[in-house]
Amino acid sequence: MITGSGDWFLAGNLVLLEFALTIAKIKPNICYFILLGKNVRILTELLLIQQIFMMNQLEKAQAEYTNFPQEFQSVMISTVNQQGIPNASYTPFVMDAAKNIYIYVSGLATHTQNIHANPHVSVLFIEDESKTQQIFARRRLSFDCTATLIERDSDTWNSIIGQFQGHFGELIEVLRGLPDFRIFRLTPNAGRFVVGFGTAYEIRGDQLDQLVHITSK
Repeated sequence: MITGSGDWFLAGNLVLLEFALTIAKIKPNICYFILLGKNVRILTELLLIQQIFMMNQLEKAQAEYTNFPQEFQSVMISTVNQQGIPNASYTPFVMDAAKNIYIYVSGLATHTQNIHANPHVSVLFIEDESKTQQIFARRRLSFDCTATLIERDSDTWNSIIGQFQGHFGELIEVLRGLPDFRIFRLTPNAGRFVVGFGTAYEIRGDQLDQLVHITSK
């Protein structure tokens, strides 16, 4: 905590502080030369606090991102037909360790027909309205995906069916007997995790395990 000689600086020089922090981001090697005397130490402490705060925020967001899909049993999906007309829907899902999302859908559904025509799918996990503290800033995770049909009765199909049955019970055994139901694997290519106002992250890395804070340009 900054006390004593720093109090006047915090109270009366916020504009100077904001300017200094901006310079620090652009030219960190010269930021200290814009202040004189005791203000250098104060700015150094402030910059250190800011760095620690940003690191803590990133670590917290990383943990939230890892656990966020586990809060859901279904996911919202957006598909597009051959005429470019979008369709929004939802479907239960299971997810593997590589963040592939598997959906088990009827061949009669609009989104299934759209996926056959155009394999590009957007998915959205979004915080329940009843749980959010701010309706304009609901936590949400989105992925841009490519859909692949899993061959029926293949080893992968049987494994995924087993996971669906474990999550959703006996109904899956009924659906398993319906020949028009099929499994798609939605493979994420890119993503975005929004925690709140001004706190949005791009999802990067081969395993989609790296969050990069999005800042205004």
